[in-house]
Amino acid sequence: MKTKLFMIISFLLAITCFTPITFAQDASPWAESNEIHTLTIPRSEEYDNRHTDEVLSVAFSPDGKTIASGSRDGTIRLWNVSDGAHVRTLSGHSRDVWSVAFSPDGTIIASGSEDRTIRLWNVSDGAHIRTLSGHTNYVTSVAFSPDGTIIASGGGVRDNTVRLWNVSDGTHVRTLSGHTNAVTSVAFSPDGTIIASGSEDSTVRLWFAGDGTPLLTLPPTGRVKSVAFSPDGNTIVGGINDTIRSWNVFDGTFIRRLFPQHRPTSVAFSPDGKTIVSGGRAYRVSLLNANNGALIRTLSGHTDWVWSVAFSPDGKTIASGSQDETIRLWSLTPPPQLREDINKDGRVNVLDLVLVGRNFGATGENAADVNGDNIVNVLDLVLVGSAIG
Repeated sequence: MKTKLFMIISFLLAITCFTPITFAQDASPWAESNEIHTLTIPRSEEYDNRHTDEVLSVAFSPDGKTIASGSRDGTIRLWNVSDGAHVRTLSGHSRDVWSVAFSPDGTIIASGSEDRTIRLWNVSDGAHIRTLSGHTNYVTSVAFSPDGTIIASGGGVRDNTVRLWNVSDGTHVRTLSGHTNAVTSVAFSPDGTIIASGSEDSTVRLWFAGDGTPLLTLPPTGRVKSVAFSPDGNTIVGGINDTIRSWNVFDGTFIRRLFPQHRPTSVAFSPDGKTIVSGGRAYRVSLLNANNGALIRTLSGHTDWVWSVAFSPDGKTIASGSQDETIRLWSLTPPPQLREDINKDGRVNVLDLVLVGRNFGATGENAADVNGDNIVNVLDLVLVGSAIG
């Protein structure tokens, strides 16, 4: 038996002398070529509840169990994340719904529409709460403050303003003026002290949320379609022309450009701030490394432009809404730790085989017990060889 073991290990080690790369398996959770699309909404059995036009906006509820979607068909629809089942439809807008957002406590949905209004809805039963009116053109974007007391909204061309509203009674708080073209996107910083707005006038503007005072205007770079804050509040990114650009929030210093391989229409940070997701005009969703700008991978499956993307609160799922009238969910759950990665360097390599050889014959709970029979044996070596080869 020992002779057989020695021959197997010697053979495997000999191969590494000629093909060392064969034994290197990157354990990165999102860079694999496997398909990670998990669900298309509506499901075939829910087709009667489908959107009948483009899906322009998607948002996760704070508990991650529900998705809200806004569409050119004038409706907001709620969907169960776990199985894609239709929950209810919120009807009342007379034109396209450009933006939807959940309140931080998950009890209210705000929707901004081409009918120039913002509507608030009760999540539990879909009841209309109130309508906020004041924009002089379509409402492109809505966002709740982190404490849930204020809504910021962006106005379309010829309105060109950001407006703030009191959630409790719907009163208009103030108007932030300065953009010279349509405001396409608004976002609150995580601590609620700053509002960012992106515009067709090719600028991103930062405002003090407390009194609406202008803080910074980032220089013209191209039409801005979407803005998002990093979870730590230190960085702002904007989807601009064919790129995503990032800046330091506190002094406006330009950080880097990221290339998502499409014209970005929507950008969002993962909850841990390490990844940026982008949807755009190439039927794809892109994942990019927030720290160095590298493209991690692209997610293909939509058959038309992707208008909106969102990360789930736990960072394990991405939702994307498309011109193809569907929502797709993509699972980003990292694979389990490779049991054959014994030396814990994130790769399966020769050292792991050496450790397996040393542990040969060990019993009990052991990382080298690849086939799970509580004994490290020749079969474990075969399985390791299969995994890395």
